Amino acid sequence: MMLFMLLIFGIIFFLVRRSSTDGSHHWGPPWHMMHGGPPTHSALQILNERFARGEIQKDEYEDKKGVILSGGQR
Repeated sequence: MMLFMLLIFGIIFFLVRRSSTDGSHHWGPPWHMMHGGPPTHSALQILNERFARGEIQKDEYEDKKGVILSGGQR
């Protein structure tokens, strides 16, 4: 019974490690399979999406884009 459990654990461990597409090996759920992509977006991507959806106006977009591109030095 113990050998069977060890075999199952080994198979699960192997599958979890192989599911990582970005080369990093970590414990936890494969986020790219659960949420359609990695849990992070760049700030500029998010800003572009908000502008495209009409959530922010052009002047606010340009101001925030300038801050992002300058590394927050404003």
